[in-house]
Amino acid sequence: MTRFRDILLVILLTHTAACTDTLHVAAYKGQADVVTVLLERGANAEARTKDGQTPLHHAVMSHMGQPAVVKLLLEHGADPNAKNTAGQTALYLLVAETNLRWFGVKNRDDMVTLLLAHGADPAAKSTAGRTALHWAAMFGYADMVTQLLAHGADANAKEERNGDTALHWAAVVGQDDIVTLLLKHGADTEAKDEHGWTPLHRAAYEGQDDVVTVLLEAGADADARTKARQTPRDLAKHKAVIRLLDQATSQDTP
Repeated sequence: MTRFRDILLVILLTHTAACTDTLHVAAYKGQADVVTVLLERGANAEARTKDGQTPLHHAVMSHMGQPAVVKLLLEHGADPNAKNTAGQTALYLLVAETNLRWFGVKNRDDMVTLLLAHGADPAAKSTAGRTALHWAAMFGYADMVTQLLAHGADANAKEERNGDTALHWAAVVGQDDIVTLLLKHGADTEAKDEHGWTPLHRAAYEGQDDVVTVLLEAGADADARTKARQTPRDLAKHKAVIRLLDQATSQDTP
């Protein structure tokens, strides 16, 4: 099939896609040849849909993963830090939305590398104050967390709504290896959310004994109190966690 037949096919399929521009459709479908021709003929790599999505957003949102298209768009001047109406960059969507919608993205790591190499800001926040690091930490993507931190992601960035850090998110779901990685990059064990909960409070409440162990070994305060004056021990419901916290507090008692 020639490039022009590909373009015609994409145009015919446009009415089935949630976008208003042929380039968006081609990017989403991974039609690299079509994207090339469209760009050569003057298509706007920064064209926006009603919700502010650029073709680059659409390329990373495809469940198949479109690294070739991502590379083409970036080489033709697509802004890696363009935000949609929710304040989300392509990097943010790649880590967060694609996992929520598709439970993983083929070639995701390659696209993360491409975006970072072209200047994508790993510390960029959505309108909710969340970063790509929050999502990578929660999903347990160690290599991605490492990449983001190496390119300047803030290990202590707080979500605007409730003050959660990536360490809070990793603690909640029991990502002990990610917790260890974040701590090595300066994550604050005593960071508090809007209710005064530290990552240790979260891990204790969720029964994540491995995370509780890692945090305690890193010096997390077992006597830290929430705004309601609760310690991690007060919130713990699982025997293994209660035992760990009792041991930690007994060691602190003269």
